[in-house]
Parts: sequence; C-alpha cells; structure tokens
Amino acid sequence: MTTITLQVPDQLARRIAPLQAQLPQLLAHTLDLYAPEESTPPQKYSLTEEIINFLASRPTTEQIIDFKVSSSTQQRLDALLEKKSSGKITPAEIVEYNAYRQVNHIFILLKAQTRASLLNSDKQ
Repeated sequence: MTTITLQVPDQLARRIAPLQAQLPQLLAHTLDLYAPEESTPPQKYSLTEEIINFLASRPTTEQIIDFKVSSSTQQRLDALLEKKSSGKITPAEIVEYNAYRQVNHIFILLKAQTRASLLNSDKQ
C-alpha cells in the first residue's frame, strides 16, 4: 500500500479525521465519479436512479411532494442504517450509505422548495 501525504485546510482536516478508515473507499468513489477507469464501472444506487427517473418524468408539484422511494430501495436504506447503528457496516456500504444520504438531502430540499412555491402561488 502506498502512503500519500496531503496538505489540507484545518477545517477540512477536522471533517476528514473521523473518516480516516474510510478514506481509501471515499477517494476511490470520488475518482469513479470524476475520472472513472474503463475497467471500473461507476457505482449505481437505486435511490439515485429512482429520483432521476422520477424527475425525468416531469412530475407535477403534487407528485414531487408525495414522492416516496420504492419498497426495495427503502429496505436497502433500512438495512444500511441498521448495519451502521450496529457498527457492522463495511467501508463500501458506508460510501453507499453516504451517497443515499446526500441524494435524500437534496430531494428533501426540493420537496421543501416545491411546498413553499405551492403555498406562495396559493396566496396570490
């Protein structure tokens, strides 16, 4: 294994410190997203695909607000959360879990903005 030394701002170093054990997997995942090797297929997560397909269908505001993931995706999220809580989650699953969290957070913000837009249009 090769050791790499990086200089990063103190604020970033504080964010990285708790993730030291997962850094190789996080770096590999980031590289797959931004500079994938031909031999390494990019990771695909069902939540991401579901949301992309949903948004590509040009949903109404009501459909956006009511959107829920499929039962199979929800089961996977529940399993990852349980593994994380029990401390039995693998580094690859941590990367998957964090990807789900990020996509979910963006979708929560979308729903909130959609609700606000709907309320504002009702007031006019």
